Amino acid sequence: MCKIAITKRQQLIVNMLTYERLTLNEIMERLNRASSDEFDFNISRSTFCRDVRDIYEIYGIEIGCDNSSNEYYIEADEDIISPAYNARLAESYDIYESLKADKKYRQFILLDNRKVNDSHYLPTILEAIKQCREISFRYHNFEKNEVTERTVKPCFVKEFKYRWYLICVDRELVKVFALERMSHLLTLNSIFDRYSLPDIKRLYRHCFGLNLPRAGETVEKISFTVNAVNRRYLESLPLHWSQKIVDGSGGRSVVKLQLYVTYDFVMELRSMGDIEVMNPKHLAEMIVGAKSNMMKIS
Repeated sequence: MCKIAITKRQQLIVNMLTYERLTLNEIMERLNRASSDEFDFNISRSTFCRDVRDIYEIYGIEIGCDNSSNEYYIEADEDIISPAYNARLAESYDIYESLKADKKYRQFILLDNRKVNDSHYLPTILEAIKQCREISFRYHNFEKNEVTERTVKPCFVKEFKYRWYLICVDRELVKVFALERMSHLLTLNSIFDRYSLPDIKRLYRHCFGLNLPRAGETVEKISFTVNAVNRRYLESLPLHWSQKIVDGSGGRSVVKLQLYVTYDFVMELRSMGDIEVMNPKHLAEMIVGAKSNMMKIS
């Protein structure tokens, strides 16, 4: 079988298992229905097992099998980021394989002409995180327009709005640094104890974007109303895993979340335009104040 057919078949398998569990017979049946005169996707059990190994070795997407039901599924760690992580892996795989398998698709794609953010330090940082080794780098603070020397304990990397960020412990405080503002990065010999550091993953569970809550801040029950168009956008791409949308009055819908009210979240709400914050009161005042300032500027 030609390489294009193999990659397309593997792409179909990943897409199937991203959203539901399926038995091997169900997978084979769907592959059969997807076959055409150009591509025959019918396979044997041994070929499927080989595809599973290739998908993991090449793309890091692990397919498991529930022995009690004989259903296959995409493996996920038991934490809050796993569903999103696996969905992003599958999405990236889908796009990558489509472009690689058929170059003529490229003429139909318009890419953003902005400079691609500088993420060449990403592999080095990930390896340091894995080994629990401290790193040092020079960092350009845009607000103060100064460069400082940093030695930190790297914990996670996070993508947000086209940029990669390092989340780390810097002199006992959790801090965030943008990768494109780093230079002279070195992995040090000093080892740190990962389990002695703050539970950053737990903190980010109720955060939108990069900002962590300040000391004393608590998770708040947030509700605001949106029009029908914004509702459709939020249903297709939720702001947060805690999001719930219910019908309201006057043709509007009520969006409910449980989050810290951080700068990134406030800016996201402001960008949505037609919203009315119901709770909490201080968030409503922030949004109303922003609208008033926009009216004055215009």
